[in-house]
Amino acid sequence: MVTEGSVKFHRAIAAKEEREVGLNMERKKDLEKMVRDSLRISLPDRVIDRCVEMMHQLESREVPQVALVEMGASLYFLVAAKDWAGLSNASLSAIHQKGYNLSFVLGIQVKGTSYSLMIMQLENLDEEKLKKLKQDRDEIVRALRVVARGNFDIRELLGSEEKKLQIYQSVRRILQRKAESGEISKKIADLILSEDGELVKFVRSRTKAYLGERSPETLAEIVIMQAKLIEKARRNPDTPHVSYHTFEVGRSGGKNDGKRKHFMVGYTIAGRFGLITLHKVLRIMAKNNIVTRFSKEFITPDGIEVVRVEIDAPKEQWKKKDLARKLENASNYLEKPRLTAPGEEFIGRMVIERLVAEYNSSGIPQLVVLPIEEDIYYVVAVGPMIGTAREMEHRLREVFTKRNLTILSPDFLKENPDKRLAIIKMRLQIPENVHNIHNTVKQALEEIYSEVRDFDATLRKKIYEKLSYLYEALRETIQRPFISSIFHSLKDSIRIFEKETFLAEVMNHIFSSVESYMEYTENKERKDDEKKTSVFAVDVGKRRITTVVSKGEVDTTQLREMEKEYGEIISHVKIYGRNAYTFMKELKE
Repeated sequence: MVTEGSVKFHRAIAAKEEREVGLNMERKKDLEKMVRDSLRISLPDRVIDRCVEMMHQLESREVPQVALVEMGASLYFLVAAKDWAGLSNASLSAIHQKGYNLSFVLGIQVKGTSYSLMIMQLENLDEEKLKKLKQDRDEIVRALRVVARGNFDIRELLGSEEKKLQIYQSVRRILQRKAESGEISKKIADLILSEDGELVKFVRSRTKAYLGERSPETLAEIVIMQAKLIEKARRNPDTPHVSYHTFEVGRSGGKNDGKRKHFMVGYTIAGRFGLITLHKVLRIMAKNNIVTRFSKEFITPDGIEVVRVEIDAPKEQWKKKDLARKLENASNYLEKPRLTAPGEEFIGRMVIERLVAEYNSSGIPQLVVLPIEEDIYYVVAVGPMIGTAREMEHRLREVFTKRNLTILSPDFLKENPDKRLAIIKMRLQIPENVHNIHNTVKQALEEIYSEVRDFDATLRKKIYEKLSYLYEALRETIQRPFISSIFHSLKDSIRIFEKETFLAEVMNHIFSSVESYMEYTENKERKDDEKKTSVFAVDVGKRRITTVVSKGEVDTTQLREMEKEYGEIISHVKIYGRNAYTFMKELKE
């Protein structure tokens, strides 16, 4: 039954829709005028009409638009998107990568809007090109839709090499299919495919040659392996996690280009920073007479180190698994670990002071474990004195001996003046069968204290946070490997306890000093001038930082003289084969 009320309701709806259609028509007329005014050249009406429609859709839906207009022997690719630096290059690259030469290109920003139009024409194509275009057109349109969005990852990749974009798209499609089919979990898919996720970091950090020699399927497999191991290492950072696979190289974008193809084995290893390092992995390779064809390492912001190595595939299948087992023991395999313990002065003045402060604020005993030699570790702990000093010393010997840990320090227990606080400082010898040193020492102390906090983990986290900050702050002026080298060359008390902004200024000074030295010596007529040292100084806050650069290393006597003049030495690092010695002195008021 039709009532008077329902009739009024439908009339109101119809009137509203009519008004919206009218407004849309008016807006389209406005957009058409804006587009024509911006073009200032003659184009077919069908092309302009489609551009206007795309602009209207872009404005109402805020989604970039891509279209294809065929007109006889001509074909137009159209892109309407929010303007961003690199849109035109990215759009052209999507077509050029397929081997087509454009006969007409126009890129404009539409007046009165923040939107851009890209109009790209192909014409006079021969029969072979037309046949190929029918196969490629849909893929080109998909590529244009990707670049039109101007996401962070697209902009980053365009800043590297355009060829990488094509590879990135191919790998991303494979990963998306795996995510949709459930082959990889949503958590792993998010880690890989999110903005600035593992995929874009992976493509950005590899050379075009590396990416081109491996098929998209192989690259996708490597990224998945890497993401899964990172997640495992986050759950259990004190155990090395290893995965390996066999793959084929000698490809270009997954297609046979006539290059020699052969098989390789790739190993990815993940664990907390210091437990797993590229240095340790390469030493294992050398000990087993294995030639490493590719190697790379990186550290995540939360302190997980990932190492990737690739070798020629051995004929014997068992060797692949045997090497994986050895890599799983990488943390205990080396004759000498790369990390060395800080000096006695550092432990006494800085670490113990921090442990006491942390214990006083939290009420939880604090522990630090530092490597010294292959099987010798420095253990520093702060907690309450349980019983008398003699009783506690006996108890400590008991819990460590039970775990086959040998105390090498004769006088390892101190107490503060009021005898309430125990300061444990000892050298421990660790047997070969003990793999997780941190946990073993912690469990021993937990027999005395119900809870012990690993202050070493807090310390490592602070270091990772600082290094991440410095990578970002200095990436425009210093290459990433040099940032790491300079950072780790700094004196422990500076590197760990100074603010990131101070470190950035000091590190930038060190690097620029070496560059200035090299520029100076390269411009000198006499080659022997490079044997001399050059001095560069800068004031950072209330401290003067002086860097002395030389081609050769200075002897002990020279170093002492420099310290008298410039203050305490805080860094010695080699950059481009030149030695940089950096000193710090407090400025007088």
